[in-house]
Amino acid sequence: MPAYVRGIGRSITKFVLISTQSPTVFYGFAAKDFDQIPGVTGTDVEPLGHKLASALAAGSLKIYRATKPKPMRVRKVINRNPNASQQEAISSFCSAERYNDAVSAGWKLITAAQSVSLTQNDRTITAIVTLTGGLKYAFPTNANDFNSFKTELGWASAGDLGQITQVEKWKIITGCRVPSPPRAKKPDSDGKATTFYDPGAEQSVTAAGWSLVKGEILSE
Repeated sequence: MPAYVRGIGRSITKFVLISTQSPTVFYGFAAKDFDQIPGVTGTDVEPLGHKLASALAAGSLKIYRATKPKPMRVRKVINRNPNASQQEAISSFCSAERYNDAVSAGWKLITAAQSVSLTQNDRTITAIVTLTGGLKYAFPTNANDFNSFKTELGWASAGDLGQITQVEKWKIITGCRVPSPPRAKKPDSDGKATTFYDPGAEQSVTAAGWSLVKGEILSE
């Protein structure tokens, strides 16, 4: 790791809007302390729309470091002919509603925003549960397990949800510790199954012989 990137902290969690199609869903990440990088000022970073949690409107849905959805990522060159002691470019996430401002300030798109992919075939079915607050959490399951457990654990498939609107698409998350669903376990003939369940299905979960392992996580 070059000396010019060693010691650059990521001490502050910032948020960006993932998509203007769903204006209440914000992605949280550990932002670099850009002011520690020579040649980078607040003027460079401001067009990205990074916000503290305290600056988000009431009712905003916050996702912390999810696998998906992911916001767009952009890059800006800060030294066009860098030497061995200089950093050529910086990159970060960009808030969806500030993209045009970022482009005007010299940032270029690296990766577009990405939503969750939902699978439903003979082998694998994406199970979906609804978290407190309105976000939905998706995770892969074996098709046989899905059909065996879906009723007692409150699972839904993409087919069960029907036509998913653009607004709702960005509210489906995966690979995220915060927020995340509760978990339960149950012995079966093949060992012990441990998995997520829908927070609203706790009564049917325990009635079916599952033991509650971990509660729903909604905040850090």
